[in-house]
Amino acid sequence: MNTSNTPTKRLEYIDAMRGFTMLLVVYSHIMYFGYGISDFSEINSFNAFIGLFRMPLFFFVSGFVLYKATQIWNLKNSVAFIAKKFKVQIIATTIFFILFSLIFNKPIIEGILSGAKYGYWFTITLFFFYIIYISTKQITKLIKSSNTIIEDSILIITALIIRLICSSSIAEKIGIPNNIYQLFGLNNLSLYIFFIFGIIIKRHFSKFLNLISNKYLTSIIISIFLFTGIFLIKNVTNIPNSIINFIMIVTGITGIVTVFSFFYKYQDSFTKETKVGRVLQYIGKRTLDIYLLHYFFLPRNLQMVGEWFTENINPTLEFFVSLTLAAMVIALCLVVSNVIRISPFLANWLFGVKSK
Repeated sequence: MNTSNTPTKRLEYIDAMRGFTMLLVVYSHIMYFGYGISDFSEINSFNAFIGLFRMPLFFFVSGFVLYKATQIWNLKNSVAFIAKKFKVQIIATTIFFILFSLIFNKPIIEGILSGAKYGYWFTITLFFFYIIYISTKQITKLIKSSNTIIEDSILIITALIIRLICSSSIAEKIGIPNNIYQLFGLNNLSLYIFFIFGIIIKRHFSKFLNLISNKYLTSIIISIFLFTGIFLIKNVTNIPNSIINFIMIVTGITGIVTVFSFFYKYQDSFTKETKVGRVLQYIGKRTLDIYLLHYFFLPRNLQMVGEWFTENINPTLEFFVSLTLAAMVIALCLVVSNVIRISPFLANWLFGVKSK
């Protein structure tokens, strides 16, 4: 078991956790795009609870994977990294976005001006996170301090400021036009704090592992996650937005730690030696492919299923039905992904596969 300050090799359970997160994303989209259900709390769906940590976990993993102790963020390396990510996060996303718009008769301009971008917001937001993080790293270099506490504090403060500014109420107060707010998906930037959380955890990995190995601390974290999660799902009224925002951060972080602790503790169940481990790892290594492709294969016009679950509330049945559909969509995406990857050129430009 690797307990060094930062992992020196690819961790299988991290790939499995990425696969698990991707499965939850597609599961959510089955309900939203397939069933036409947007308020998951109305049918007591598990998705209402899963949604509290799903995207925070996705961005956490992105930050965790990004950080490397040996990475030097000088100007040359930074420009090269941004150029590489621009090709995958922006160009490839734009190609799939336009194809999706044309195939499903969606107005391209309307999609661009919307915050969700017909679902293609994640990779764009992640690209912004890379730019913000690298820019912050350049600022910390000016301080010329080797103290990780100072650097971590700057990263956290920056993330909190971004979350504050990007809240819709604050953005409106400071005069950010709504069309600009939607165009750049500023509301999505509030998730940057979870991206930074992943970077900080990776930097202090051995200490983090020691913490989550403490049974008392993990019990407290899981309890906080469950309590705050239920609190948010119940849609408590008359609570200031600032408090709700704080609770959402706490729920996201404790949810991340809970899921991470589960995969870490049972990591032997998620190796390549197990069937579940092989499947989740394979999905985890193809999350970009699946994300870009799955919107094309989501089952549409299943509103009757959504209406049935609304009238006949059965969260367990709904979960397994939706999860089965999600697995089928992911399987189809992987088939198409492998077909596309036959061409080294397409694999490189669409999925960022290194040219041999």
